[in-house]
Amino acid sequence: FGAGNGAGAFSTPVAVATVSGACALAWGDFDGDGDVDLGVTGRGGATLLRGARGTFAPAGGALAATRALVLRDGDGDGRADLRALDPSGALVSARSTLAAPAEPVVLESPAARHPAIGAVLTLHWSALLAADVECSYDGGARWVTLARAVQGGTWRWNVTGPVTGLAMVRVRDAFAPLRGDTTAAFVIAPAALDAATGGAGSGLALAAPWPNPSRGAVTFAFTLPAGGEVRVEICDVSGRRVRTLRHGALEAGRHAFAFDGRSDSGDPLPPGSYFARVRTPDGERSRAFVLAR
Repeated sequence: FGAGNGAGAFSTPVAVATVSGACALAWGDFDGDGDVDLGVTGRGGATLLRGARGTFAPAGGALAATRALVLRDGDGDGRADLRALDPSGALVSARSTLAAPAEPVVLESPAARHPAIGAVLTLHWSALLAADVECSYDGGARWVTLARAVQGGTWRWNVTGPVTGLAMVRVRDAFAPLRGDTTAAFVIAPAALDAATGGAGSGLALAAPWPNPSRGAVTFAFTLPAGGEVRVEICDVSGRRVRTLRHGALEAGRHAFAFDGRSDSGDPLPPGSYFARVRTPDGERSRAFVLAR
């Protein structure tokens, strides 16, 4: 085995005794210590080599197998299990009992940053040697793979659409996919606000709500030229306030909110036209949208 230096080169190979006639190799974190372990199979059976900072040593025990094997988390304990085919083609497996479960994976939530389409967002997580990064735009119903086997606990994401208030990001162990962490839902804001909505010299801008019309959540974003008291609300066509999303101080800059189509009392609002309104001591801006059921 040769250790990579991160620049496409490898150290001088080091021989490690495994099984006779070794012909197949699999890797994963079998003992939950954050180091890659190796499974090897051949004429002499299948065995496991525990990894420790680029070195490997027999873990003890073996499976009588001569065909393909895999290291994956089959029982959800955060450690990869060894599975192989015996000479008859039957599946045999060994559950990892080498160590206590690995430390919890923690993924930092991007919710407070209100990322916009086209922005570069740096994701941070802990306790994974290699992570698959995925995103959902609908609250976790469907997931899209953004990157695979990312090392180092950080990854820069060029945020893509659609605009949504139900975005989620998760990281999963590339070797044990049942181990990982998922953020709470957050807003992905439009790429840019329509400067015309702010009025001459005001600096207050409110983007068009999206989607419009909507059968579910509506997302809208705005920028404040200065921090201060802000009221963010939803009004019907008569101007009556039906939902207050925020009433309090906000810092200057971009903000985004998701509206779930319900009133302050929690009841679904009837289909029809509504307005998203942002009010500050220096003025207010509003945008129309339609709720469809």
